[in-house]
Amino acid sequence: MIEEKLEYKPIPVKDLLRDLKNLSWLMTNLAFSAIIYGEKSLAEEVLELEKRVTYLEYLLIMQSSLATRNPRDAEKMVSIIKLAESIGRISNAAADIAYTSLCY
Repeated sequence: MIEEKLEYKPIPVKDLLRDLKNLSWLMTNLAFSAIIYGEKSLAEEVLELEKRVTYLEYLLIMQSSLATRNPRDAEKMVSIIKLAESIGRISNAAADIAYTSLCY
């Protein structure tokens, strides 16, 4: 569940994609560091970042929806939304790795 209130903010799609990419990269590195060094605080940070990624994904979907004016635009936005979903799956995998480090 999203902790932050879902509220539309006019952030450009390009910026949202950049932030999602950077966060998923950071989460992956932190999750592996949590495993390697046994740092539970790193794992907890990854789980917090996962909430942020989910929030940004929703913002990207809203922004993409507003940007479509015709079928051609909608076709372009499908690939952007799919990319965001893929980044979301990467962040979910990083969160799973982090959760594993908390359990052991």
